[in-house]
Amino acid sequence: MSASCRILLPIGPDDPAQPTAAYAARVAGDNPSAQVILAHVLTDDPAAELRSAATLGEAQRWLKDAGVATAVRPLAGKVGETIAHEGADSDLIVLTNRAEAGGLAAGGSVSPRVEAIVRGTSCPILVATGAESAFQHPLFAYSGSVQSRRAV
Repeated sequence: MSASCRILLPIGPDDPAQPTAAYAARVAGDNPSAQVILAHVLTDDPAAELRSAATLGEAQRWLKDAGVATAVRPLAGKVGETIAHEGADSDLIVLTNRAEAGGLAAGGSVSPRVEAIVRGTSCPILVATGAESAFQHPLFAYSGSVQSRRAV
């Protein structure tokens, strides 16, 4: 990561805040210039907006307790495309995977949202599939691009 570390953490109405916020805090580590951008793509659904507001608040508390600076960024547009575009200026995007069939650990697949973000950005992505834990089997996909060389 570069000296100033910008981590994008998309928050949706049904995303659990704890695992992704914990991973973002771990990556930010002791870097005093690290900032986690809590990105929220706005919807027309009042109930979803209330759930998103609660999740944003929970993520902010987790990150503040970990000593990580945060900023909230409301966005408009299609979720996958909007987050991929916003991630272009980030050092890392931390996502949660809400796929059906038990998620990746149970042999499931990534959600359409995660796939759209992965396909739409060249920014490195960390996909959290459950409760935060120690990194045991990280997988690094390396494309050879300038951004991926910088991230590695």
